[in-house]
Amino acid sequence: MRVVRKLVQLLLLAAIVIGTGYLFAFGPRASAPAPQQADTTTTVDGLRSPDNLDTVPGSEHRPPGKDIPAAAAAAAAGAERPATNDDDATTAATRGPGIVRLNFMGRLGNNLFEYAAARALADRLGFALSIQPAPYNRKKFGLLTRPEGMACFPGVRPVGPARSSPEMVGLETVKFRGVRRELGDPTPRSIEMEGWFQDYSMFKSEKDRLRKIMALDPSCCGPTAPGPGDLVIHHRNYRAELTAEQYEKLIFKDLDYEFYEAVLRDAAESAAGPPETVWVVGEFNDEEPLFKRLQQDHPNVKRAEMVEDQFHAFCFLSRAPRLVMAHSTFSWWVAFLGVGTEVHFPLTRQNQGVTGPSIAVDEGRYVYRDEAGRVVPPP
Repeated sequence: MRVVRKLVQLLLLAAIVIGTGYLFAFGPRASAPAPQQADTTTTVDGLRSPDNLDTVPGSEHRPPGKDIPAAAAAAAAGAERPATNDDDATTAATRGPGIVRLNFMGRLGNNLFEYAAARALADRLGFALSIQPAPYNRKKFGLLTRPEGMACFPGVRPVGPARSSPEMVGLETVKFRGVRRELGDPTPRSIEMEGWFQDYSMFKSEKDRLRKIMALDPSCCGPTAPGPGDLVIHHRNYRAELTAEQYEKLIFKDLDYEFYEAVLRDAAESAAGPPETVWVVGEFNDEEPLFKRLQQDHPNVKRAEMVEDQFHAFCFLSRAPRLVMAHSTFSWWVAFLGVGTEVHFPLTRQNQGVTGPSIAVDEGRYVYRDEAGRVVPPP
C-alpha cells in the first residue's frame, strides 16, 4: 500500500510539472502591466520584429487639467468617436474588409507614436481603424481618447466603419506581426496593435500627410509663443518624478549641464547669432539645480512660467525656431510637428530607446548630439 501511495504521488507530481510546462508554452498571454518608467524592453504581443522597436515609455507633462470645448466633451461622453474623412485615396466610407484595432498605451508622446504607426498601416491596407485605451491602462494614460485629447488633436480619430459594425463582426483577430508581414497579407482580418511602436520607418512614407492629420488645434495653445530669435529647451526632469532607484534603471536620463552648455556655446557662434531669450519648459521651479545653474551662467535663460499645461507646453515648444529636445517622446513629437528650423536631438549612450536611431528623422534641420553635447553624424 505504501508503494502504491508513493507511485500515485509521483504520477501526480509529474502531471503538475507537465501541465505547468504546457501552460507556459501554449497558455494564454497574461495581460501586460501598465507601462513603467524603467529600464525594460517591452515586446509587442510576444514578438520582436525588425519592423518595429518596442521600448520603454517616454515622457510627457501631466497637467492639472484644462477647459474642454463643449462639443468635444459631448462627443466623448459615451458615444463612439466619429470617424474622419480626409484626403485619403481610400475614404472612410469605402474602408474594408478589415480593421486595425489600436489599444493606446502610455501618455501623449507614446499615443502619438502608436496612432501614427496604426494609421499608416490601416491606410496602406485600406482597412478601417479603431482606437481605444488598453483595457489595463492607467487612468492618466490614453489621453487621446479623452475629451481634452480629442479637442486638441482632432485629427487623431478612428477611420471607417466601427469595429462593432456588421461588416467587421466575425473577422479573425490576429496580433500585429510587423509592417512588412502585414502589408504582404491581403486577408480580411482584425489586426490588434498594442505596444510602443517607436520606429519612424513605420510611418516615414506617410509623414507629410500625418503631420496635417495629427496637428495640434491652435485653440489649445497658450497666449504666448517664443520670439523669432529665441531658443527653447525642453527639460524633462525625470528625477523629480522617479525615485533614485527608478531613475538609475532608466536607459535614458535627464541631460547634464554640459550638454546644454555645448548647445548654447554653439548657438552663440552660429550664423543665427546668440538667442535673445533661452526659455526652459518643464515641471520644475526656480530652485531646480540644472535650471538654477543655467540661469546663473546665462542671464538670458528664463523659465516658461506662462506654460500652464501639457497642451500649452506642446504648442510653445513646437513654435520654437530653435529647439533643444529631451530624451522624451513628447519632445520628439513637438519637434516633428513643429516649425523649428534647428532641432538639437540628443542620442542616448546606448543609442537606443526613446531617442535612438529608430526614431532619427531624415531632415536637415535636425542636429544630432551625444550626451556630452558634441555634434555627431545622424545615426
